[in-house]
Amino acid sequence: CSSPPTSTSSLLPPSSSYLDSRPSFSHFPFCSSLLFRSIVLGMSEAICGIEYQSVDATTEEILRALIDGVGADYVVTPLLAWQDAPANATCSTLTYAPARADGEASAQDWHSCVVGSAARDLRLYPAAAATSAHLSLTALLMPDLHQAHGFATTADPSNTSFSLEYLSTILGSPIPSSSCLWIPVQVSQWRAWSDLHCATGWHAAIFPVLRLSAAQAWGNDAQGAVDEKIVRRWRGEQVKAILVEAPRVKKGKGSVPLPTPSPLLAALSKAMVAIGAQCVLTVPPKATMPGARAAEFYSALLAEMRTWRPDTGGADAKESFEAPYHDVLQSPLQPLADHLESATYQVFEQDPVKYRLYREALVEALDVDKRIARDKVDTVVVYVVGAGRGPLVRATLAAAAVTKRNVRVYAVEKNPNAVHTLRHAAVRDGWGDVVTILAGDMRATGPPERGHIIVSELLGSFGCNEASPECLDGAQDLLLPDVGFSIPASYSSWAAPLCSSKLYTEARSFYIDDALGVAGNTGESGGRSPRRALETMYVVSIWNADVLTDAAELFSFDHPTPQPTNNDRFASVTFEAPYDTTVTGFGGYFECVLYGSVHMSINPASHSPGMFSWFPVYIPLHTPLGVAAGERVTLRMTRRSAAHTRKLWYEWTVSTSGGQTTALHNVGGRSHAVGL
Repeated sequence: CSSPPTSTSSLLPPSSSYLDSRPSFSHFPFCSSLLFRSIVLGMSEAICGIEYQSVDATTEEILRALIDGVGADYVVTPLLAWQDAPANATCSTLTYAPARADGEASAQDWHSCVVGSAARDLRLYPAAAATSAHLSLTALLMPDLHQAHGFATTADPSNTSFSLEYLSTILGSPIPSSSCLWIPVQVSQWRAWSDLHCATGWHAAIFPVLRLSAAQAWGNDAQGAVDEKIVRRWRGEQVKAILVEAPRVKKGKGSVPLPTPSPLLAALSKAMVAIGAQCVLTVPPKATMPGARAAEFYSALLAEMRTWRPDTGGADAKESFEAPYHDVLQSPLQPLADHLESATYQVFEQDPVKYRLYREALVEALDVDKRIARDKVDTVVVYVVGAGRGPLVRATLAAAAVTKRNVRVYAVEKNPNAVHTLRHAAVRDGWGDVVTILAGDMRATGPPERGHIIVSELLGSFGCNEASPECLDGAQDLLLPDVGFSIPASYSSWAAPLCSSKLYTEARSFYIDDALGVAGNTGESGGRSPRRALETMYVVSIWNADVLTDAAELFSFDHPTPQPTNNDRFASVTFEAPYDTTVTGFGGYFECVLYGSVHMSINPASHSPGMFSWFPVYIPLHTPLGVAAGERVTLRMTRRSAAHTRKLWYEWTVSTSGGQTTALHNVGGRSHAVGL
């Protein structure tokens, strides 16, 4: 079940994760109008910058002209002045000088309104990185991936390889701790970017930005039909910005008409801005700032680009609830080992769809089930197990009122704090003798009488991952033999492969130093290993991801069972890659039959509309797997438990038809288990 992050101190909801390292210009305004847009309009406007590759104007002039004048939120500008140099010049012999003096702007303006650029020449990077660190800039724009020196293209922009010199340069100098690198790539260069990112060890401070030429970006006929797989693959990456070249402003009088975004730009902007990418307008570098006519045109273009953010005005309750938790990794609940907090119960109870479905299932059962037909049973005995603060008790009473059936309800709850709340609710809501509250574990409760129905909401995001099978098997002694039944009646676990740089790098950062017991950073020495973090299932609202195929079923459970047996399971499912991609893990879901025709699901293919009580799980891999179009990917998973340790866990391994096989994850529950 989903639960809110433990804390957040931001003025705005967390857009991805409290460990997110992306630049956050909207939180550090250059002027009061930007502050207003950031806080009040931040959820409905895209953040837009201007790339201006000129070293002839001072920083103060650039900020005043392009932010105050044109209306950009920030500027991308070179940090160094350079002199043309022969191709064989090295970083140490290249002639350059600082183009920016830190006194030209305040520390806050440097941090919030300037992205540094070393895009002129790759060999400028070491000096630019040092300047960026000195100014505490949040990002540094690198040369395009297919360029080795300056603006001279040394490889085909559609090439699927990257320059070894590029890799060596960015890894040869430290990335400023307060900053990240923006790597400009063509939209067709996903493979080159993916290979580069893999070669950096999935470095957490290196991100792609998509560069579109004016020919690609503007006009109804530009690029023709959009290849959906291009957009989907970039949806799985942490794209920080779209760099859009502005059309040339021809000499003349009067306003310059706004161009129409091409189908490619329209599709990319919609998908990328939705995952947090910003929009950057690239304008021709000149010795002087844009004239009034050009400035008016750029201002109008920026205003248009701000509308590219997906409209959230019509967001339903589910979308509004989930938005702050997109890509925020959370550990699954331990409902048997821990007592849930009041805030967690409140999260569950906010979902009207789940309890409407339970009410419909109870109505159908009380109305049509022949085992409890009116001519056989006068009063239906219902056990609500894991009653919490009572939402299923209320659903049961409401169903009884609709069907005009007599019920006697037993609310079983082990959490003493929730029991206290139930007793208050019984008095406040006038439950009287209809509801009896039983404090204790459902698996060890001596029933005052046998019941006709057990009702529970014990499912985890993966269905069986919060020990629902073990709990309901232990509680089925509460039922009348051959008569009693369970709501839910059955449920199943499903999984689908996905590509998500965001989820993988987030998960990899969540590991514990085995020696010190404190959080560490991937790649540090001293015996630290990310194994534990990459062998844990996380509850998460999956957003910045490309889910590659439909989900496949792994495990299933039915209740009650004639003879409760071991709930260990093994499953093997195979998927086919729809295009060249990288599998960074799997999304996990459940489907459930509450009763008869009433189904409940978080599987994307059958998701119950509007329901938000459960987020999916993310099942990570130690190492992402690059696969080709048509390649088969097989997930093998075991659900295991051990009575002597009273724990439940999952183990998994993945293989491909191309010959790759991962290690077995979470052997013996060494990294993550659920207490029984």
